[in-house]
Amino acid sequence: MKNFRFPRVVLSSCIVAISSASWAQESPIFEEVLVTAEKRTESLQNLSQAVTALSAEDVENRQLSSFVDLSAIAPGVNVAKNEGFKTVITIRGIGNEANQNAIANPSVSYHLDGVYVASLLPCRQTSWI
Repeated sequence: MKNFRFPRVVLSSCIVAISSASWAQESPIFEEVLVTAEKRTESLQNLSQAVTALSAEDVENRQLSSFVDLSAIAPGVNVAKNEGFKTVITIRGIGNEANQNAIANPSVSYHLDGVYVASLLPCRQTSWI
């Protein structure tokens, strides 16, 4: 009877040793994302707006080459090239995409580093990435 007990003890101690090594692995480090959408700094978890956060690795893996490529990532956002140099941004169907509204301010604004960009002509370039 004791002959069967020794292999069980050795086997169980090996299992414990292997499983403890997996417990010692480092957990991933999550960076806190701060959003300033309402002119104040808030944590992403406390925000009421929908946010799509991308890291530099995400941009490289998805091979984004222009501002227009963002429409494939964020749900409900459509960025399209229209008529010559015009870039149209719509969020959930709201934007400036009708020809009669070409001279009016769009319903969706574009800000670069906190500064309003009136013309979306620079958004057609690929230097923003």
